Amino acid sequence: MPPVPARPGALGVSMIEILVCLGLLALLTNLALPSARRMLDWQRLHGRADQLMADLQQSRSDALRLATEVHFQLQRGSEGACYVVHVGKRGDCTCGVDGRSTCQPGALALRSQGFARDRDPTELRSNVNHLLFSGRQGTVSSTGTLELAHPDGRAVRVVVSLMGRARRCTLPQAHAGLPACV
Repeated sequence: MPPVPARPGALGVSMIEILVCLGLLALLTNLALPSARRMLDWQRLHGRADQLMADLQQSRSDALRLATEVHFQLQRGSEGACYVVHVGKRGDCTCGVDGRSTCQPGALALRSQGFARDRDPTELRSNVNHLLFSGRQGTVSSTGTLELAHPDGRAVRVVVSLMGRARRCTLPQAHAGLPACV
């Protein structure tokens, strides 16, 4: 017995079925997108905090290695904030929100980082504008708290002790393995 030919339109998927599937896919994507964006924002904030922590630790290490004072200088303005790590006299180097630094003769910028408001929602705040790492003991001139904050209220704080050591904590509660700030 020969095979029976299929009726026209009996095989395949109808246009309505395709549209229903696309509609469900769009709905699921819209549900997942905010949480994915939140996760990416947290990763960006966490990465910036990791870089800040590394730069503070490296500043202490450079002071001891070079046996000289190392300055960690923070600058804020209407366009954002930046920091520059340098050797020389206090204020001999400046930085811009693009991360570039400029130094007077006799000073040397070791690192700099910018936080432009128009490109990055992360805001850098601090209770000090300058930290001086001693080349003898690696201690710092004063304690300081630097905070990287996202507009949604989440933040990572980096606290520098008098011994020049830095530690991190998160606001408003513990997150991603970091303790809550107290």
